[in-house]
Amino acid sequence: MVPERWHITYGLGTEAPLWTSVLDWAINVSRDGACVSSSSSRVSVRDDQWYLCNCSKGYQGNPYVKDGCKNINERKLPKLYPCPCKFGRRGEDCKPILYFPRLLLQY
Repeated sequence: MVPERWHITYGLGTEAPLWTSVLDWAINVSRDGACVSSSSSRVSVRDDQWYLCNCSKGYQGNPYVKDGCKNINERKLPKLYPCPCKFGRRGEDCKPILYFPRLLLQY
């Protein structure tokens, strides 16, 4: 799983080289209850025999711990959550805005 050189020890003051690794994992379907946060859901992977937990839409955090998924304010993160609505529409359903604020000028 790791290169043989991984087990080399280095003395004090010596910088050890860095290795990049990727951990690919999932939970067997027969084990239930891994998605602990109330704002999380299961996502099936690998022929529905395995699953991962994700925070629900509008939440970020750790779905594997109680209250781990926290509500986020998408409007404060416009680069991550751009508004999908066209001009003149708003909300999750992109409903039309029935009124536009106006500037009233008096002479």
